[in-house]
Amino acid sequence: MHPTIARLLLQMAISAGRSRVGQRLLVALVVLQALVLVALLFLPMYVASVTAGSLERAWQAAHGNCGADTTPLIDDQSAPPKVSDLTPAQVKVARTVYLNTLAVGKQESWAQPVTERAVLVALAVAMQESRLGAAGGIDRPNGDGDAGVFQQRTLPGWYGTLAQVLAEVLSGAATCQLYKAGAPVIFGVFASSISMQSGAPTFGTPEPTLVSLAAGQIARRLGIPFRTGGSLCASKVPDAQAAYESEMSLWAAVTGGGNLIHHGAGWLEGGLCASFEKMVLDAEMMQMMAEFVRPVVIDDAEISGYDTDTTALQDLALGDGTRLDAVITSLTTAQGYIDAGNPVKIVGDPVFYEPLSVAIDKSAELDPASLTEAVDEIVGEMHDDGTLTELSEQWYDGVDLTTQQQ
Repeated sequence: MHPTIARLLLQMAISAGRSRVGQRLLVALVVLQALVLVALLFLPMYVASVTAGSLERAWQAAHGNCGADTTPLIDDQSAPPKVSDLTPAQVKVARTVYLNTLAVGKQESWAQPVTERAVLVALAVAMQESRLGAAGGIDRPNGDGDAGVFQQRTLPGWYGTLAQVLAEVLSGAATCQLYKAGAPVIFGVFASSISMQSGAPTFGTPEPTLVSLAAGQIARRLGIPFRTGGSLCASKVPDAQAAYESEMSLWAAVTGGGNLIHHGAGWLEGGLCASFEKMVLDAEMMQMMAEFVRPVVIDDAEISGYDTDTTALQDLALGDGTRLDAVITSLTTAQGYIDAGNPVKIVGDPVFYEPLSVAIDKSAELDPASLTEAVDEIVGEMHDDGTLTELSEQWYDGVDLTTQQQ
């Protein structure tokens, strides 16, 4: 603030304090500031207490977990309906879920459309999670310690989503190949969890992250490029919630090996809107992810040559960094050195493969051509009758070194 303006305001405050009206205004201003401060301090606590009270009332309204101890608040003595594709036990469970949901809606004064939607969601979840109590293992808790109609399967819920994704991809890919053999296809997955309050999709949760990671593994197993989502979130504004939900989704896309990542930046509110501010944040995260997956380049390594592989392995066995950090040798030589009890290990995949051969001295006095032909004939016969395969599997722990490796 400019000094002149500050002095002017100070003089006005002093003049106002000398008069009775000014003194009352100053007192009112101080009281107003105190009220604002109290509101800022205690309003969040009040909201939290109201929310906790609502949750407590909702919890008290949900009696039991649809098991034997459930006592519906709505008394219905009519005969259970007969459904052709459900067992009587499943019908009984569905009836219990239905009556309990109606009871909660009545106690909470829900409108009829809301109650009907709650009934539909409750029955759908019970059917998905335990087939209305008919799933195997219903009589024992799962790994999370839960036992009930709404969580009874021995496998997590996202397994079914993954199976459906795989079925859709394979059927689509097969159809494409029937239309045009060799047509390029891509393994696409877009999974989300569902809000049990509204039925809207949510993002940045563990379940769709696991689906994306598992789908990436399946895509690599099939040899199909993998398409997945990017910075997905359910938050309505670019806040902390949007940041951690997007990062959760982005980690799955990057570590899952996505070849094509859609919705990489700007996604908000489950895809209902886009945000320029969120796009800037997502661009920063993607830049960090790109740096994270960048291969580590070692450009100052020293390479030493040895007369024999055994000598190199002996220096390696002295310890990391003592003389060597690694040795490149054949798998058979390395495995034999390990089997002899030496403290080394094989890491990574082979750098390359090369065919085994028999060396013949071309500088010998005798003509090596006839010897070469004879050796080629013997080796060929041993290949054909399986002798070389038997020798390889006998001396190299069942590995056939006579076949071409890729």
